[in-house]
Amino acid sequence: MPRQYKRHTDMGLVPEEAMLEAVELVINGEGMSIRKDAKDKGISKSALARYVKKYQADKIASWHQITSIVKYSIQFKKQA
Repeated sequence: MPRQYKRHTDMGLVPEEAMLEAVELVINGEGMSIRKDAKDKGISKSALARYVKKYQADKIASWHQITSIVKYSIQFKKQA
């Protein structure tokens, strides 16, 4: 009899939209801090800090370009 797989981590379960909203709050200075914004959105503070660091380090594309690409990919996934 096969056993049921039990996931060991919550990594990757946060919706992209929620993560982008939290990153935008932190980068634009609208939120209090990474910890506070992560707690309000129900996201791990480490994951939010990692995303903020990634988007701040990316100087090639502007924030507007990044959000538009992610929104496009979300819409593309819904259509498929």
